[in-house]
Amino acid sequence: MYLDHQARDARAGLSLFAGRSLPSRLFDVAGSLGLRVGGWAYRSVIADPDEHGEWNIQRLRRLGRTVQEAASAAQISMLVPCDPGWPAGTGCDELPCLWVRGNTDVAGLLGAAVAVTGTDTPSDDGLAMAAGLATDLVHAGWTIVTSTDAGIDQHVTATVLHLPDAVPLLVTGGGLDPASSPTIAAILPPILTRGAVISMAPPGARPWRARVRARNELLHRLGAASVLVEAGARSRHLRPARGAARSGRLVCAELGPAAAATSQGCRKLLRDGAAHPVTGAQQVLEAIGNHGIGLSTLRGMAHTGPDRDTGALDAFPAAETQAIDVVVEPHELPARRDLSVSDPAGGCDDIADNLAA
Repeated sequence: MYLDHQARDARAGLSLFAGRSLPSRLFDVAGSLGLRVGGWAYRSVIADPDEHGEWNIQRLRRLGRTVQEAASAAQISMLVPCDPGWPAGTGCDELPCLWVRGNTDVAGLLGAAVAVTGTDTPSDDGLAMAAGLATDLVHAGWTIVTSTDAGIDQHVTATVLHLPDAVPLLVTGGGLDPASSPTIAAILPPILTRGAVISMAPPGARPWRARVRARNELLHRLGAASVLVEAGARSRHLRPARGAARSGRLVCAELGPAAAATSQGCRKLLRDGAAHPVTGAQQVLEAIGNHGIGLSTLRGMAHTGPDRDTGALDAFPAAETQAIDVVVEPHELPARRDLSVSDPAGGCDDIADNLAA
C-alpha cells in the first residue's frame, strides 16, 4: 500500500538527519516508520534540542513539506518504500526516502548492478583497472554504480559516459540541487538521459563529512556487489566495506601494485576476510554467482511497485542480529559549526539553517 501524505512528509523531514544523530524527540517517529537508530543511517540520538528549538512531529512534517516543494522546483523526485521504483533489499531500506534525478526506477537500475569505487589518489594502474572493470561489466549488461568523488570514482564515471550502451547510477552525499552539489552540474545531462543520480540527503543539504560517510555505507550496499579498486591503509572505504560484508553483502577488492600505498587498504580487507580478491569483471561475476545471487533473481528484484516479489530478497544472506544500545549524546555541535566537505572552514551551509527554524 502507498504511504499517506503525513508519513511521506515525516520521511522527507527525517532525511535531513540521515548519516547524523537524530534529535531524541524524533526517536519514536523514526521507530514508527520502521527506521533503526544505532546503525549507519542514524548513528545515535542527541538529547539536547538544537539551536532552532525542540523538534516535534508537526515541525518535522512542516520541514518535510518544505523540502518536497524545493525538490519539485528543482526537478528532484522523492521515493519512499512501496513507491514504484523503490529498491527493496538494498541499503536504501535503512533510509526514510531517496532523492532522485533522472530515472526514478532505481530498482530497475539496480536489477543487475555492481558498485565500483576506490581511492581519491589512484595510481595509473588503478585507473586502468577501474576503466577496464567498468567497461567489461557494461559490455556484460551490468549497471555501474559509483560516487561523485574524485579519483577512481570520477574515472569510472568518465569511462561509463563514453560507452554508448552504459547505464550509470551516481550516489552523492549532498542534496541534488545545484547549490548543494555544484560539482555534479557538468555531468548531469548525459547521466540523466541514461541513468540517475541519487542521494539520501534532501535538496539544500550540503555534503558534510557525516553524510559522505553514510553515502559510502550506502554505496557498498547497492547492487549485487561492490568492488574496491585501490584503497589506502586508512581509507574511508574500509569501515563501510567491512560493515557491508558483515550484513551479508558481497565486497570485492582489486589490488594495485603490491608495494603501493593505495593497495594496503584492500589487502587489509582481504586479510580480514571482508572482501573477495578479483582481477577483473569475470572474477567479479563469478564471485556474484558463488555468493548465491543469480542474474534472474536480481532482475526479479527489479520489478517495481508495491506488489514486488519480496521472496527474491531471500537470496541475500541475512545479517547476524545483535542487540544495539542507542547512544544518547549529551551534546552535538550546532549545524552552522559543523565542518563541510565542500567548505572545510565550515559555515552556515545546511538546509536546517534556512528551513527548520
